[in-house]
Amino acid sequence: MKKLTLASILAVVLSFSAFAESAVTVLQVKKMTCSSCNKKVKDALLKVPGVNVVEIKPKSDRVEVTTAGAQVTSESLIAAVKGAGFVASLAK
Repeated sequence: MKKLTLASILAVVLSFSAFAESAVTVLQVKKMTCSSCNKKVKDALLKVPGVNVVEIKPKSDRVEVTTAGAQVTSESLIAAVKGAGFVASLAK
């Protein structure tokens, strides 16, 4: 029973440390005009290693991407969006 409790505590500690190192990048994505476009962009970004969460903001053409810290570059996110057929840049 003690091993299970210790393993549970270790899992929680590791998950909090990963969360503490996360970063949010906001992209401006042009021509996302429908829910299918939003899904294409989201799916493309979720395929980038280190991307944890993608939140589409359709009214502002912005996409918030939560990543596992510095291992994910804005260039790799922009390239993923471009690969899905859209134009992206860092939001101002």
